[in-house]
Parts: sequence; structure tokens; C-alpha cells
Amino acid sequence: MNRIIALVVFFLYAFVFSNPGQTRPKEQWQELNSKSKAIIVGVVEDYLQVIRPEKLKANADGTLPIPNPNEYVAGQVFRVKLTDRIKGKVKTQRIGNKEYIYVFIWGRGVPGIGDPILLENKEYVLFLEPNNEEKELAGTETADYKPNEIIKKPFDYKSSYLIIRFGGATEVKGDKNKLIKEIKRAL
Repeated sequence: MNRIIALVVFFLYAFVFSNPGQTRPKEQWQELNSKSKAIIVGVVEDYLQVIRPEKLKANADGTLPIPNPNEYVAGQVFRVKLTDRIKGKVKTQRIGNKEYIYVFIWGRGVPGIGDPILLENKEYVLFLEPNNEEKELAGTETADYKPNEIIKKPFDYKSSYLIIRFGGATEVKGDKNKLIKEIKRAL
């Protein structure tokens, strides 16, 4: 019985009361740093799907087939408002007095193990590398779904970044300054 109580307390502490990913051993921060060209802090504001338009061809009779997202969706591109820079330089887009970057995440649905997950209106520390996926992303478009229309534009993958897998996106919970200091001390 005591073992069961100890296990329950352990899991409650580990997964409910602590902030998993918020603190890491110095070696993990150093490894993420060594793989990244830039480290920023930012708030995810919105995202668009990145699609392969050649996979959305009309049938011979002019009707559109019901497409399988696994065939035509390459991933999502997230607009992230920059709130802090920790390392390196990033190409930003200025809208008013705010700076934004774009982060591309591969995926068509449920993320795989190690894949980063970004949620709107959440703040993250992002370990980034330039998006050099020309072969895979050439000819792709962004799709903005509006009522009764889809607005498609060419996707400029070169103006986006990729997140380092296995820990490259850490949600900021609690004291952001403390987290940034911890990362900087490790670098």
C-alpha cells in the first residue's frame, strides 16, 4: 500500500506540480545550443497550413476529390512574435513596432516522438536552425482557410526556421527571466 501511495505522489509531483521541460540539466541546454544557430523567446500568434498544390488536382469531370491530408499537407508555418533573443541573429518581419519570425514544423496530423509542438498564445524558448529544405518544400503554398474560400500564396521556406528536435521548443511557464538565465548559464 505504501508503494502505491509513493508512486501516486511521485507521478503527481513529476507530471502535475512540476514543469517538465522547464528545467533541464546543463548538458541538455548545451547540446541544444550546439545544434542551433539561434535561440529566441516568442509567443505563437497564428499558423497556416503548408500544402503541396500539385496533390490537389481536379478530377477529369472538373470536380475536386476529397483529398487525404497525408497526401497534400507538408506541415504548418507559425508566426511567432519575438519577445527576447538569447543567441544568434534571425531574419524578422516588422509589423508595427513588433518583430516576427516564421517557424515551420513538418507534419500532417499527430506529431511523432521528438517533434516540437507549438500552441497559439503560448510563449516558448525556441532553439532554431535555418530552413534549408528546398528539395522537399519547393513549390509548396500556404493555405489560409476563410469562409467559402481558401487563400493560397507561395511558401517562402527560406524566410522560416526549423526547431531543433528533441527539446528545441520549451514552453515558458512561471518566471521567464529565471529560465533565460538558466539557459544562458549553461551556454
